[in-house]
Amino acid sequence: MTDDIEKLVALARAGDREALETLFERFRSRIQGVVRKRLGENLRKYLESSDVVQSVCLEAMNGIDRLGPADEDGFVRWLARIAENTIRDKHRYFTAKKRHPDNVPDGRGGYESLSQTPDAGATPSGAVGAREEMEAVLAALARLPEDYRRVIELTRFDKLSHEEAAAAMGRTEKGTRMLLARARVRLLEELRKGRPTDGD
Repeated sequence: MTDDIEKLVALARAGDREALETLFERFRSRIQGVVRKRLGENLRKYLESSDVVQSVCLEAMNGIDRLGPADEDGFVRWLARIAENTIRDKHRYFTAKKRHPDNVPDGRGGYESLSQTPDAGATPSGAVGAREEMEAVLAALARLPEDYRRVIELTRFDKLSHEEAAAAMGRTEKGTRMLLARARVRLLEELRKGRPTDGD
């Protein structure tokens, strides 16, 4: 088992998307447990644990190339640290600003911005930035295969549970979760493609 995880981590660090998806699926329940334990009553007013886990996966995806060789315990500890930092950042934000998460882009073009619309009370430059981010997400979403686009729309825009989305798509709940994980990875890749480089 440990050797298997070490191989998957090595493949993921080398850019193997399927290996990364396998790792996320294998340890999602453990990270979910960490998040549920640490989230706290106040943050639960604004966030669901599944949203935080999603942010953790995105952060891990962005930083996988910085992870050194790791066995199972090392990989789980790394994900747990990301979860702790993510929760700490969100706690600081919501307790300091008293903002609702629907008005907050995550700064990475990630899924927390999928249900976002520009805040009418924001500054003009802020509203333009939020609108441009939403347009980039929608453009990336339109480039996805139909089943990827559909599962994201059902779970993020229509706010269906995994069970409800599975019924709508004629899939099992487990199959829908796996499809959503793959769709998230693909969407992030499309968003990266659409961003200008530092030299542009």
